[in-house]
Amino acid sequence: MLNFLNSKIGLICFYLLFLLDRLNTFLRFSIEYTDSDQAVMWQMTKDLSNGIFHGPYFYGQSYNPIIESTLAVPLYWITGNLAFSLPLVTLALSTLPVLLLTHFFFKVHGPLLGVVPLLISLLLSQEYLMLASIPRGFVTGIFFGIIALFLSLIHISE
Repeated sequence: MLNFLNSKIGLICFYLLFLLDRLNTFLRFSIEYTDSDQAVMWQMTKDLSNGIFHGPYFYGQSYNPIIESTLAVPLYWITGNLAFSLPLVTLALSTLPVLLLTHFFFKVHGPLLGVVPLLISLLLSQEYLMLASIPRGFVTGIFFGIIALFLSLIHISE
């Protein structure tokens, strides 16, 4: 098993498993269920797409930046579907840091450590994946936190 994990083929298999897990969550959860936070984010996306900007935060809050809504505007223009565009952006924001860490660990330390971020993500509970796949401002904190970690790892490794 260790030989499989320490190979490029093993890394690619876990990479594909990770992406399939995210796609499954997107199709079976993210675009199927909603709550009041998403309704507010839909309104923000719609307003932004029409050039209406009320401020950098959730409507009625002094926290949670509207990054997901802002990034969803081009997808909304293309698809015309808020319930598809926003969760897709959220999923991308929660997936990209894991892929960056995987790439970094693979390049610096090889396939065995490259697979670690993917394994950790796959072993997290379903509740985490559900929270990280619906728009609500939660993912932006994770995104920027892991990007900061990634940048500090790059700085340390140089």
